[in-house]
Order: sequence, then C-alpha cells, then structure tokens
Amino acid sequence: MGGSSLTELSFPQKDLLEPLFTASKSSDLKETLEILIAIAKTDDGRADLASKNTLPAALKLITHLLNNLFDHEYLSLSLRLTRNLCAGEVANQKSFIELNGVGILLTVLRIKKVASSEPDCGIIRIGLQVLANVSLAGKEHQQAIWGGLFPDELYMLAKVRSQETCDPLCMIIYGCCDGSPELVLQLCGGQGLPIVVEIIRTASLVGFGEEWLKLLLSRICLEDIYFPPLFLENTWCWELL
Repeated sequence: MGGSSLTELSFPQKDLLEPLFTASKSSDLKETLEILIAIAKTDDGRADLASKNTLPAALKLITHLLNNLFDHEYLSLSLRLTRNLCAGEVANQKSFIELNGVGILLTVLRIKKVASSEPDCGIIRIGLQVLANVSLAGKEHQQAIWGGLFPDELYMLAKVRSQETCDPLCMIIYGCCDGSPELVLQLCGGQGLPIVVEIIRTASLVGFGEEWLKLLLSRICLEDIYFPPLFLENTWCWELL
C-alpha cells in the first residue's frame, strides 16, 4: 500500500503521540520512533520507557495505523519499537497482555497475510518477533499468545513460504510448548499436526536461518517421544534434525 503523509493520517497528537514525543524529546514522528527504538535496545532504556507509558502509546499508534490508510514505514517503526520494549522488560510484557497486545498484533498479521496479494514478510516477521519476546515472560503470557494463535493463525502463518517468518514462528511455538506438555499434545494432535507439516514444507523450500525449528522438532520427537504419523510418512523430515 502506498505511503500516506503525516497530515493525511490525521493523528490525534495530544492523546496519541504526545507521550512518544515527550519521551524522545522530538516533535517529528519518524525521528521520535527511531530515537525510541534505539533507547529501547538497552535494559535501562526499556525500564525508563516503561515508566513513561511508552508501550501503551506504541500500541495505540499501531491500532490507529491499522484503522487508517496507514504508511508502511510508520507501521514498521511502531512494531520495531514494540518489539524492543518487550525484550526482557517485565513491566512492558505485562502491559502488552493487559492492553490486548496479542489481539492488536493478530490484526496486523491477518492484514499483512490475508488482505494483500503478497504477504508482507518484513512486517509479519517483526510482528512475530514481538510475540516471541512476550512469550519469554512466562506461562501466563504463553497461554495468552497460544490461545490467540492456535490453530488457525499458526496454520495461516506456517503457509507463508519465507525464512523471514518461519524462524520467529518456530521460536513462538517452541517457547510456548517448552515446559508445557499439554500444549505439546495439542501441537501433536489433529489440529496441530497440519501446522507442523506446513512449517516443515516451508523450511524445505526456503531453509531456516536459526535453530528454533530443530529445537521444536527435537522437543516433539526426541524428548517427549512423540512420533506422530507426520514423521513416519514423511521421512525427509528427519533431514532437518
């Protein structure tokens, strides 16, 4: 989708952008987001921004962009900021769940996968990275993410034939299932196996750059001794282990 000017996007500055401008000490939105992304790369920076309610403002901005003819660049920057804010900062991870961050990110993923002729793999990747960071916060967060994604959204995302999206998707699934036998059972059940099939098909076509797929398959097949029909009927799967 073509870009829109800041004026065309009609941001309600006082309610939506002011917390971001204040935290960045800038009045330009692009510069503001870039400054905050850099600040949020450090533990101290994330903690400071958490005290300034930056995450709620970032989620509101994403929602506003989705409700308008949004600019791809602003959406990408907003998601990158959210991803960095949720990287190991407990307060932000908690706020993300409380503010329906999972629902907001699911809307992003659906739009960028379904409502376009070609999946926007860059945006999808960042969105998945946000959820992956939040999933590391613990069981409550993992359950919220799993409940939002399984099974339909995971299946939809597994069919995106891109290494960019396959790696963080495997990270989310592994993070949610690791230490949760009940979720492993769901993944190895009738609704979950098609997801694993599509992930493996994607990896066989485009490869994988990180170790999350290997960890996931090892978790399913080796540690828990699950040998579902998938791996018996498709022996080529073992080449990925």
